This record gives sequence, C-alpha cells and structure tokens, in this order.
Amino acid sequence: MKLTRLYTGNDNHSHFEDLGEIEIFSSNPDGGAFISKSFAVKEFIYAEHSEKYNFQWHVAPRHEYVVVLDGAFKITVNDGKSKILKNGDIL
Repeated sequence: MKLTRLYTGNDNHSHFEDLGEIEIFSSNPDGGAFISKSFAVKEFIYAEHSEKYNFQWHVAPRHEYVVVLDGAFKITVNDGKSKILKNGDIL
C-alpha cells in the first residue's frame, strides 16, 4: 500500500511527499491473513463519489487519511504536479 503525504510547505503551496509503503505482515502462521500496525484516528468518515464528481480546489478542513478502495482519482498541487491514486493507495 503506497502512502503519499499531501502537505502545505513554508511557501504556502501544496506538495506531495512519497512516504513509501505501509508495512504489512502476516498475522497468521499459515499465511492468508495480513495486517499493518495500528494508526490512531479521531474520526472516521466513509465517502463515495461517482467518476463524474470533480472536487474544486480546496483546503482540507482537518488532517485526513484518504484510502482508495476502488477506482482511481487524480490530484494536482499548486505547482501543477499530479498524482493518480488507485486501489490500495493512501493519501
């Protein structure tokens, strides 16, 4: 699972930082079950968007984990760099 950080730099512009992969390990001696370390969260929201939905440029209202369960989406930062996030990717 690829992990990408989206943050505001000292220049007040948004940037990407590739944080690598979240380590997944077997939780069962026979394999077939895998787990990562736990991550503390304050709230959990599930959202689903159609392929036609287009978010306008905005500042996230809180720190968020965005986990792509199905499909893909493209996100662009201030300097014009874009990333396509797909199944299993985390922002």
